Amino acid sequence: MNQSNFFRLITFLIVLLFFSCSAPKKLRDKQFGTNEFYFKPLANLIHSSNDTSNLLLEFDADQLLYSRKSTHENFTAQLEVIISVKKQETKTDTLRYKFTPPQMQESGVWREEIPIPISFGKSEVTVTLKDLNRRAQHEKKFIFLKNEQPSTYDIRITANSTEVPIYDQYFKTGDTIHLDFPRFAHSEYPPVEIFALTEIPNLPPPAFSNNSPVIPDSTSFSLTNLSFDGTRYNFIAENKSYLFRTKNSSQLYLYSNGEFPSTTALKDLIAPLRYITSKSEFEYIYNVRDPYTSFCNFWKDCGGSEEKAKELISIFFRRVNTCNTYFSTTVPGWRTDRGMIYIIYGKPTRVENVGYSERWIYGDETIPGSFSFLFRYKKDDLSDNVLVLQRDGLYRTSWEQAVNTWRQGRVLRE
Repeated sequence: MNQSNFFRLITFLIVLLFFSCSAPKKLRDKQFGTNEFYFKPLANLIHSSNDTSNLLLEFDADQLLYSRKSTHENFTAQLEVIISVKKQETKTDTLRYKFTPPQMQESGVWREEIPIPISFGKSEVTVTLKDLNRRAQHEKKFIFLKNEQPSTYDIRITANSTEVPIYDQYFKTGDTIHLDFPRFAHSEYPPVEIFALTEIPNLPPPAFSNNSPVIPDSTSFSLTNLSFDGTRYNFIAENKSYLFRTKNSSQLYLYSNGEFPSTTALKDLIAPLRYITSKSEFEYIYNVRDPYTSFCNFWKDCGGSEEKAKELISIFFRRVNTCNTYFSTTVPGWRTDRGMIYIIYGKPTRVENVGYSERWIYGDETIPGSFSFLFRYKKDDLSDNVLVLQRDGLYRTSWEQAVNTWRQGRVLRE
């Protein structure tokens, strides 16, 4: 196969990989490593009136298990949605719904919008989503105060690429984002302020470094200008994180150059290579006149063959996708401490969650050669998903061996 055909094959592989992934597009709600790892449908809540709120649901078709009772019937999924609404000083109301979405022959999503009677006051809404065919479930909890003041639950967000509400917390770079406020449609001023991350921090330092990662806080954001077209407010999503804030609440949204947490933008595909390249090598790949060719040649050099290069690309960016899904904070998950470790070392053998820490164990602790990484939760006013690695110079040998393994066309723990 000549070089031109190889490059085309690599492009096809990358596109196929990212548009066929079944990983969800949502920040994690449970600890990483639980049995919900492969079932994370999206759920969001919007106040549509003073007396009603709408539950927005989105399921990735690839996450659902389809079955049929006979050869004469269509394949369908069996979904159960349980909504528990707890009000202060009142009993809990429980709503149950069952859906049977048909099997989608092509990759896609299934959406549902369910109205819930919720009036003024403090509420705790627990949503349990069950795939009955595979006995998998996911839980999402919303705690909020609904009153005459606006909150981030009052924002209905759409984009010019689709008028479907945005269910997750990611924007596609370049999209015009539309903001509607059903309860405040005639407000003279927007009921929310939007701030953008001023500067994306550098990648976290290696596990053996004495330095600590830079974690953006609220002072790292600046106010974004909104335009008004006579019916709704708008802004153009740039390559930044966005913070929506009212007097009563705030919510974080992350940028994307593609269908986050996946991406097919070349610059975004090159960026994670920094973990397994030298500084000069990375700068050459990133800034050369033809970065696409350099990107392909890098993986071909690592693998030693075209087939091995395809395998390495698939594994590496599947890990990037997983990191974005579970570890995202004010920055995409692959740029965090846990993302860095996951990309280099792969999925841990076991994850322990103790108090305000998360311990990743690699190998059998009863056998010499096992090791672990300790991540501690960092109190953060923007995200509850910030964990910082406890660095140690003793990791240097392990780190260099893991990086060299990638460079030699081999992969740890896949």
